[in-house]
Amino acid sequence: MNLMFKAFGRRTQTSPVLKKPLAAWRLLSYRGYHIKALGWSSPPLGVMLLGLIGTIFFFAMTFGPRPYYWPHTRKISYGNSPPLATRAGWMSLACLPFVMASSTKVNLITVLTSVSHERLQVFHRWIAYAMYVLALIHTLPFIVFHIWKGDMVLQWNTSVVYWTGVVALLGQTWLTFASFGPFRKWSYEFFKISHIIAAVVFVVFFFIHCDFRLSSWDYFIASAVIYFVASLHRWDGRFCCSTLAPPCLFCQVALLKFMHRPTRWYGLQASTASFASFASAHASTTHPFTICSLPTICSLPNTNTKGKITSVLTFYIRPQGGFTTHLANHVAANPGFNMTVVLEGPYGGVDCTHLEVSTKLLVIAGGSGAGWTLPLVEHFLRRVERLQSQQQKNLPSMTVILATRDRASCIWYHEAIKDLLDRYPTSFRTSPSCLDIRTYYTSAGKGDLDTPSLSPSMQQQEVKVYPNEHAKSRMSSETRLYYGRPDLMRIIATDSTSNGDREKVGVVVCCPASMQQDVRTAVADEQQRILQGVGRSEVYMHMEHFSWVQ
Repeated sequence: MNLMFKAFGRRTQTSPVLKKPLAAWRLLSYRGYHIKALGWSSPPLGVMLLGLIGTIFFFAMTFGPRPYYWPHTRKISYGNSPPLATRAGWMSLACLPFVMASSTKVNLITVLTSVSHERLQVFHRWIAYAMYVLALIHTLPFIVFHIWKGDMVLQWNTSVVYWTGVVALLGQTWLTFASFGPFRKWSYEFFKISHIIAAVVFVVFFFIHCDFRLSSWDYFIASAVIYFVASLHRWDGRFCCSTLAPPCLFCQVALLKFMHRPTRWYGLQASTASFASFASAHASTTHPFTICSLPTICSLPNTNTKGKITSVLTFYIRPQGGFTTHLANHVAANPGFNMTVVLEGPYGGVDCTHLEVSTKLLVIAGGSGAGWTLPLVEHFLRRVERLQSQQQKNLPSMTVILATRDRASCIWYHEAIKDLLDRYPTSFRTSPSCLDIRTYYTSAGKGDLDTPSLSPSMQQQEVKVYPNEHAKSRMSSETRLYYGRPDLMRIIATDSTSNGDREKVGVVVCCPASMQQDVRTAVADEQQRILQGVGRSEVYMHMEHFSWVQ
């Protein structure tokens, strides 16, 4: 679908002929299911269908042809390679380039489809699972055959192929089972280092195991080219001088870059992410963080760089244990100090075309996603300011919903929005607004106005509470504060049905799994309404990977 839009332009989305096919495509991309008893949310329906098709294909190709074993006798031998093992082995080897292609941050799949690399991780894992199962199917028939033949111990003691295959399989076993979500969350740094070591061991011994048989060399060449071409982009990192200072609950990291140096950070899309490696603080590993600002140009004060200008990249990194807590403690002990940072990226982000054509934007964030919303709000403000300068009357609108359990986060977000709005002309801010900022405090009732974690100055700040959710909002420094969880499904349904036939609703989300499930369900329901002929608005959704903002 993305290739078609690139070839014929985004205006093809407005064609009535494509409205239902586009809705069907998005229904498959958005619809997911949640099993409450297991606390598990499924991938999108379309991804599960692809997984089912792949499973049927591999099992049909493996177990469909006969025989599984040659009709050996004690006197007649048809060869030492059972057909079942040979088929499974070659298919396992053929998976290797695809595992490599879906593992890198920059890859051909992302270039063609605009699907960011973190969304490809589900395919990376599933192809790796298929490769592992095929490797087991490849291994077991050889063991059965040589036990029947009575030379299993001899083969192990004399054949390099057998023990290299076992070492490769052990490395593959670690790669497979250590990649499960609970293990990754338990210790991400250990997971990443062990994953790289196990991957190197696996590929090296897998290469020796194949021993240049037939066309096996071609698969390794393809895998190496795919990986190392992507690595050229990865190591084109930027050494940046950063200033670190902790506001409120968040650790703000402002990275300064000289504009005269070649860089790809200009033209940054909203909600993009970068992988950062901090010197003297887990310098051996990189960590993904969302860039919470759009490119700006400013003078560099108090330096000897007269005439030079910089772009400022801002990250709001909330302590979540492990590295982020270590960094926050280091910043608290040394406020305002400089540190060398190596950046990789940017990666991902919301397609700005969708932001520009949407007549109604609904931005939903939870917890640490607060900072992620700021560049989206700034992009919207710039867009409205540009449209006003062109004297356009029909302005787009944006609703921002932040749900958080922390009172300090509400106050910090209130101040961040105020600072952002203060950058724009007063006449624009005081006009009837198309910007609606709603903050939901989910962990207490209205009587809980003070939080021990707040400083005295912050506790004295007033956050205005609007009892009526439908109260008219104006573009000012005030945000509307509610208590309890937002009814996301109702909000999305209301925004989708209140627009005309030509309206485009963009839903942009970065929140925990429970909120994501509600949003996915609501947006998928709207696609189903379009297919049934009762839906009016086109509804697009972008779901951001929540761990980027941790």
